[in-house]
Amino acid sequence: MWVAVRLADPEARQDLEPLAVWCDRITPLVCLAPPDSLLLEVRGSLELFGGLQAVERKLATEIASRRFSFHLCAAPTPLGALWLARQQGANVLETRALAGSLGPLPLSVTQWPENILTLLNEMGVRSIGDCLRLPRDGFARRVGPRYLQDLDRALARRPDPRVAFEKPRNFSSRFDFPVETDDREVLGAALGKMVEGLVDRLRGRQVQARQLAIVLHHSNRPPTVSGLDLTEAVHEADRLLDPLLARLESLVLPAPVIAVGLQLGALSPMRPGSPALFGERGQPAGRSVSKAGLIERLRGRFGVEGVCGFKIAAEHRPELGWTRLTGRLLETSSGKKDPGRQVAKERKLADRPLWMLPSPLPLAQGAARFRCRGPLRMGPEPERIESGWWDGGDVRRDYFTASASRGEKLWVYQDRVTREWFLHGLFG
Repeated sequence: MWVAVRLADPEARQDLEPLAVWCDRITPLVCLAPPDSLLLEVRGSLELFGGLQAVERKLATEIASRRFSFHLCAAPTPLGALWLARQQGANVLETRALAGSLGPLPLSVTQWPENILTLLNEMGVRSIGDCLRLPRDGFARRVGPRYLQDLDRALARRPDPRVAFEKPRNFSSRFDFPVETDDREVLGAALGKMVEGLVDRLRGRQVQARQLAIVLHHSNRPPTVSGLDLTEAVHEADRLLDPLLARLESLVLPAPVIAVGLQLGALSPMRPGSPALFGERGQPAGRSVSKAGLIERLRGRFGVEGVCGFKIAAEHRPELGWTRLTGRLLETSSGKKDPGRQVAKERKLADRPLWMLPSPLPLAQGAARFRCRGPLRMGPEPERIESGWWDGGDVRRDYFTASASRGEKLWVYQDRVTREWFLHGLFG
């Protein structure tokens, strides 16, 4: 069983291949019928989707979402379905009914050359049925054997092998503007359209992407290229588009844009449990607010280096107790013993302030800077740290929690060698 999809809008014909990529979700055998039609062999998909009507509803919903005018028609042969779709005919479900359904169709549905149609019109032949009533030998001799073969293929009297559409292997896209523009909304709309097409390709090949790049082309300047590394590999449209739009807002354009391109980097297999080949648009999983999505949006706006995490280091000196991370922000513990956590337990991390100064300040200078007045009251028991003798950063300190006159809590220490006091942190 074949379903023909005919796009009625001339401007929609440039989207024939992107639509063919999407149709791979329904059947692996999708064929182009330029300039305005697709052919889908759906016999193997009927049971999966629940019948022909369910397949047609799924197709209609997708094509309507792209705002195309269209007509669908099903028939046992690809050419028969195509001719019926061109005339907005009804479905034909049995081979024996093809002749009766195709017979009334005008010859224009065949799209044969104009000289052939003129010849047939002069002979008084104006429909498919008229052609079928002519002697076969005489029709082949006067009109041509090729056109007799077309009639036989449409009626299932002759095999009609079709070349399957091959999905593009490069995951890149480009949108050219009719005039130069620097309107961010226009650029963002073009990116959204390209992301939809690339997502169809990703799902068709069951892969997902972790790297993106925007390429903005200018008329007399080198292109502006901006890359993005996602927190995790994804294939959902919003997870790809949101960080791109955030990055687009932050870009400084040296000149108006004549075309925008989108490239995907390294690909990885789609993770189990994803709404993949048969997933519907608008599922909650596609629009859920996640940690990864938030990180990607922030990176899109501030860059990879502008968004970081922190990891506890296996180090007792407070100024070296944290490691700044820009990658692998969502990795969880592998279950192995973490030396950093063990050190954190030993040094009573909960008793330390989160606001650590970049470097300790002499206590008088630090108190003045943060407007802490009056005498400081020191806590009863110091935390003694003696470390770093092996790398030249030897420290010997006694740390105290100190309270100022207005209730400010400071983290201060006394150097056990010089006996001088320093401010190292503040409690909230």
